[in-house]
Amino acid sequence: GESGTTKRTLALIESGGERQALPAARGAIEAALITRDRFALVEREQIDRILSEQQLSLADWTTAASRVKAGQVISADVMLFLQSARGTNLPLTRLSLTESRTGILLGSWLAENKAFPAAGEELAGQIEEAAEKTRVPPESRHLLGLLDFRGEESDLGLEDWASVLGELVVTVLARVPSIIVLD
Repeated sequence: GESGTTKRTLALIESGGERQALPAARGAIEAALITRDRFALVEREQIDRILSEQQLSLADWTTAASRVKAGQVISADVMLFLQSARGTNLPLTRLSLTESRTGILLGSWLAENKAFPAAGEELAGQIEEAAEKTRVPPESRHLLGLLDFRGEESDLGLEDWASVLGELVVTVLARVPSIIVLD
């Protein structure tokens, strides 16, 4: 690890059901994070036990409110949620890094499923960079709320493009160190 700083804990949580991420995505991300040794990972069995005790399922972590609850029951500094992305013909995995104590989104990424396992190392670096936002004092954070993108005319078939545009805007803005994108 790094000298002079303690490792932060990270819980890697997959959505269940129809939003379940590609297993290779979890494996590649987990392996890269372990190799890079910047986080102490919460054991998968511990997460499963907590979910069972709280009578929650993996499908419950798709909303901001549910991620705040996850932060209250899972002992980790940051939580990385993996889920399959909707609204596109291309098979994608969405990764969302959340600060546990606030539920604030620190970073968001979309990765093509075919890019795994090779994409794991690059994404792990981006996850580490986004986790640095937890070191930005609350008074220095710039909060950004993005509601939605929609096509003006529903019969033009632009809804999928509008959904992807929203994902891309969030992904780009979430990379700025002092910007916190609200979910």
